[in-house]
Amino acid sequence: MRIMGLIITAIAASAFSGAASAATVTFGDQEIDERSFADSVTLISGDFLVEGDASSPEEALAGSDGSTAGGCVVGSGECSFMVNFVDNIAVNDTGDDIILFARGGGYELFDITINGVTLAAQDATPTGYKSFRYDLMSFAFDLSVFGVATGESITSMIIKVGVLGTNPEDFIAFAALNSRFAEQRVANPGDNTLVTPLPAAGLLYLTGFGAFSGFAAARRKKKADAQTA
Repeated sequence: MRIMGLIITAIAASAFSGAASAATVTFGDQEIDERSFADSVTLISGDFLVEGDASSPEEALAGSDGSTAGGCVVGSGECSFMVNFVDNIAVNDTGDDIILFARGGGYELFDITINGVTLAAQDATPTGYKSFRYDLMSFAFDLSVFGVATGESITSMIIKVGVLGTNPEDFIAFAALNSRFAEQRVANPGDNTLVTPLPAAGLLYLTGFGAFSGFAAARRKKKADAQTA
């Protein structure tokens, strides 16, 4: 009986580990879970352009496609947009929590605003890799800078490019290095908690194991009653 219980437990563990696997995307020397990337972008102000095969600036800026980029037209002034994490949230954990990828040559300044706090005039740095004919740039940061407490999370941030009269940065992608994933968001307004439902296979195994354990206990009780009779 004990051996059978161990087998069932091992099978259930295998089912859970399989459900957790996900594809990764490579940017330079960074391998990032595909689910960690921003899911959507909302344009706020400015005249935008698209690089690559994306049908819109929003499509170019969201997701993990390294072949597209979005920015604002040079000479048009500042542009701003909101980056949204929909099926995952960025969490303040160990080290840097979010990384931005861009194409450029440096000194193309941008602001990042999270929870009303702005980190002004930032500049991405070269990764040593290329994005087509441009340098692949990156900028990683810790959410603590924005007053986000350890273990707390965010679901959006605002990026403003072309600040202080500099050329606008062309961004490629935004990813949460510390991310929490889920298939279902708790339906409470303002609640950023994410809930991952128990996989159906896991429920089946656990239910079967519970029934098996109950059956074994009943048999032991019946045997004990027979011996005392």
